[in-house]
Amino acid sequence: MNEMSRMTQYGKNPMIMILLLAAVFGAARPTKAQGTCLEAQAATDVIDAGQAQPKSRFPTGTPLRATPAPDLDDELVFLETRGKALPETRVLPIRFYRITISHYVLKEDTIQSFATQLDADSEWIAAFDTKGRTAYFMAGSSDPVGGFNQLVKALHMDIKDANVALDVFDSYLKYARPEIRADAISDDMKLERVAIEDFGERYPRDQSRAAFDRWWKAVPLSLREKIAAPVAVPSDGRFAVRYFYYDRGAIWKLTALIAPDGTVSDGKPQVLTGGGEKAQASSH
Repeated sequence: MNEMSRMTQYGKNPMIMILLLAAVFGAARPTKAQGTCLEAQAATDVIDAGQAQPKSRFPTGTPLRATPAPDLDDELVFLETRGKALPETRVLPIRFYRITISHYVLKEDTIQSFATQLDADSEWIAAFDTKGRTAYFMAGSSDPVGGFNQLVKALHMDIKDANVALDVFDSYLKYARPEIRADAISDDMKLERVAIEDFGERYPRDQSRAAFDRWWKAVPLSLREKIAAPVAVPSDGRFAVRYFYYDRGAIWKLTALIAPDGTVSDGKPQVLTGGGEKAQASSH
């Protein structure tokens, strides 16, 4: 008698059904030791792929650490279920990692050497297809937008709804542009909070508040009232997501163009007041 026959025979007993299902499907799952080994191999593979990237900020031989990022895994599963062309399509076995410099090299329980952090931004966000053994490098890499677009192409998405386009946009900022996401503004209160923090970092403590007050008074009230949450509108077969962003005293109006397959390109940025650096760089 096969397992399915047993389930039919004992189907009236819920407890037996649960035990049988566990026996059938649990056998296909890797053991805890196997899972740990697979995770370790995936981490090694994604590090090797990162060091082989053109213009890698991590020179060959630099000791690196790949830390699993389950929060980013969950984000991708949500995105796939929202934007799949065919809802029943199976999700890809993608795992996310944050790659950083390891501060030490451990060999046989002995610290062999120490490493110095290159800079405060020495971190990559990488996605790794554990079945296809393909790595996608996003934030921190030399081409974060290209890495994100390669990933969403592999997902075979079909974006037909403005709300789903906004989901793609949010994932785009989270995976590829976290520095933009941190200072994106949706109203004048968020603008005030972000600007106060910025002035506190750029000016001496006894000067930062006065400098901020001067800047705040110079920002027209009409401009503050225009700042709003991101909105997606149809535009030439794509969705244009318009949003606002603060950078070093500058307020920008930015656009991200979401294609039907989920790929993203940056529109021309528009500075509304002040200078700024990050938004200008993101358009190149």
